[in-house]
Amino acid sequence: MTPPNPVGRVVEQCDHLGNRAPHTLVGLHPRKTTPASPLTFAWGSPAITLRCGVPRPVGYSPTSSQTLQVNGVEWYQRVASDAVVWTAVMPTAAGRIYVELRVPAHYTASDAFLTALAQPLKLALS
Repeated sequence: MTPPNPVGRVVEQCDHLGNRAPHTLVGLHPRKTTPASPLTFAWGSPAITLRCGVPRPVGYSPTSSQTLQVNGVEWYQRVASDAVVWTAVMPTAAGRIYVELRVPAHYTASDAFLTALAQPLKLALS
């Protein structure tokens, strides 16, 4: 997994997520990320991955993209051939922070993952 390369306050904000990310995600055990980074997390096999501080997703527009609200977190969805990629759009004082959740097609429902991550994202990045 390629760690994101955010700059400035985004790095500082994303560092807070390390203390808030759930140890297990909907019963899936954590995995080590390679290379190791405080901005990346993984659970289960195949791995569900989370990367904090990614660039704005291709195709996303703050004014016209359709998003899904889950427990106060706005998620933008892109479907790839092998996964569903959700990006949390987190407004902060420093601007928007984007957090990417990649859910392999192996998993049938993403909503439980979005729900489980909402509170940690809000606590870390608000």
